[in-house]
Amino acid sequence: MREWIRPIASFFAVVAGAGLVLCGVGQFVTCLGSQRPPDDLLTALACGLTIVSVAALVISRPLTKDFRSEEFWKAALRGCPHWMKFSLYGLIGYGVLSFFLFAANSDPEKRSGLTGRTTGAYSILIVFYAIAFAVLYSARRIAIRDGQRRCVNGHPAGAWTRLCE
Repeated sequence: MREWIRPIASFFAVVAGAGLVLCGVGQFVTCLGSQRPPDDLLTALACGLTIVSVAALVISRPLTKDFRSEEFWKAALRGCPHWMKFSLYGLIGYGVLSFFLFAANSDPEKRSGLTGRTTGAYSILIVFYAIAFAVLYSARRIAIRDGQRRCVNGHPAGAWTRLCE
């Protein structure tokens, strides 16, 4: 495993975690309906998501190079604890359900429609920040744990192999 992955994954995992928390707070405030978060927050979170997503994609490439494309998510998330994987799946389900519920209930002619669209936007941002956080956290743990796998003869070995190929 390349040495540059761990510090970069750690930094961007912190940024993704902060973005995830801010999206959750923005969604909560929007759902209360008493106060609407500023549009600048939503714009800043979308820009931050772009940066964090690019980092997650670049870092996921070395994590998944020894695996088939069908096993991409299994390989990319192999460093995550089970509870984190299940939380990620739950957040994905919540984000998709929330997006469609608020999109169906928003009325473009009323002010409440803005709240519905904003809540739907926060839902989608939560999903993508959670995915980026999980991939980056997994990369950090894999960089610590795996290193370069080698067989008994010193040849590079795949992540799932036990014997030299």
